[in-house]
Amino acid sequence: MSQDSPPARIGRRTFVTGLAAAGAALVGGTAASATATRTESGSGPAVAWERNYSDEAYDVHLTAATQTADGGYALAGTGAPAGSDGAQYGIVKAAADGSTEWVAFVDDGDPETNDVSLCDIVQTADGGVVVVGYATNPTNGGDDLVGGKVAEAAKVTASGDVAWVVQHDAFEDDESADLDAGNSDDSLFLTATATDDGGFLAGGTFEGSAWLAKLDGSGSIAWEQNYDGFSVEWVRPRDGGYHAAVDADDTCAGLVLDSAGEVQRRVTLGIDYGATPYNHEFALTSDGGYAYTGRDEGREDMVLGKLDGSGARTWRAEFDGPAGDTDFGKHVLETEDGGYAVAGYMSVDTAAEYAPTVVRTDGDGTEQWRYLFTESEADGVADVLQTEDGGYAVLLASGTNTLVKLTAGTDAEEETTQESTETETQEPTETATQESTETATEEPTETTREPTETRTQEPTETRTKESTDTATQTSESTATDAPTDTSDGTSGDASTETATRRTATDAPTESGSDDDSFRCML
Repeated sequence: MSQDSPPARIGRRTFVTGLAAAGAALVGGTAASATATRTESGSGPAVAWERNYSDEAYDVHLTAATQTADGGYALAGTGAPAGSDGAQYGIVKAAADGSTEWVAFVDDGDPETNDVSLCDIVQTADGGVVVVGYATNPTNGGDDLVGGKVAEAAKVTASGDVAWVVQHDAFEDDESADLDAGNSDDSLFLTATATDDGGFLAGGTFEGSAWLAKLDGSGSIAWEQNYDGFSVEWVRPRDGGYHAAVDADDTCAGLVLDSAGEVQRRVTLGIDYGATPYNHEFALTSDGGYAYTGRDEGREDMVLGKLDGSGARTWRAEFDGPAGDTDFGKHVLETEDGGYAVAGYMSVDTAAEYAPTVVRTDGDGTEQWRYLFTESEADGVADVLQTEDGGYAVLLASGTNTLVKLTAGTDAEEETTQESTETETQEPTETATQESTETATEEPTETTREPTETRTQEPTETRTKESTDTATQTSESTATDAPTDTSDGTSGDASTETATRRTATDAPTESGSDDDSFRCML
């Protein structure tokens, strides 16, 4: 099947290799006490550890994260070593416990650019990491001269050495038609995903159209496609091909692609833009559908919605924060058990104070727990991952350079508690010793007393399931007490606020929102 639109003109490609070397182990990562507050949880998580990656040896602003094959993490952003001029791509490789293994900076070496923006990071099949983003060319002083953006990707090896940097721009080979002569056509890489052959896919925008490029392990572009819409902002391998999401005028579209990026099927994603005009991210779900997040029309509640494989909405949920307004879902992912995790921020008081927030739901969007980082200096979540052990790695925003590891906080914790209780009960019977009897009775008593003292009101949740014929099913459930936070010996404070998920009252509409602040995904 042919692609949505003819290929855009491809401009010059400049490869720059070996521009910078990584600074190995510039900082070890310092352990910090928990700065999170768990609220309204039936079986919420605890902070396992927290690391801050700021250091006097460099300046970095981390904004993206991925888990690596060794159980550790690769974090990326922009910054530079101390004493360096200009912005570079910065990568921090951390071990499974969050301790720093190495730090690398990548300079694009282009004298025409003066700034870079990091958009995504992915680990490749050989253990290295690739970062994608774009560089900015400033204006050069004339009335007819304008700046522009050029897509960039950089590869760092598993040991932290810079392998290559590639630029892919939207300008003519003829310098008279290039950026410095007033051509402002932009190219941007916004998202990346690894492929089995050691390369990766980079999605973004090229001269105003949605763009997908396949790069091999050396950074060369093997093929590229352009599609109707503004940008490809999300892409994943699926069934021997790829699945992508495209931002368009007043809607978003899902693209089912073959192995060469040719469109096999285009699906209009049926979001009600009247009720949810602010949508920032999608996730492909295991059933072939989509999950999306953002906030509602009144900018008050965090939104999570589910679409089926045809793009029709099956349900939509809203989550209300402690202050009752200005709550926002920025990231969404499907969890290993078929539920969802939404990350963003919630307002915690009327003085416009915001806390980074993670909300965990089941497969129907019913809230299981939420975690508010009320003591953090961050005002949101830059990225969130589900880790191999079922927990969550949360990269806090606002340049705090802080990664927090949350435990799973699900039925696994309850099973562990039950198992230890049975063991404690059996031991006194078999050994008939006073010591084991005291141990068995004291610890459970302390564990059950603390949640009772800290909780003053049980949250009420309302779940709405919306099908295409607008039929609504409503059920209510009450969350139970949150367990004690055991992070580094520091307990989180239980909140007395009520968590309410409100029924969506806006019927789906066929027209898109006319609010030009709408962005399909970040």
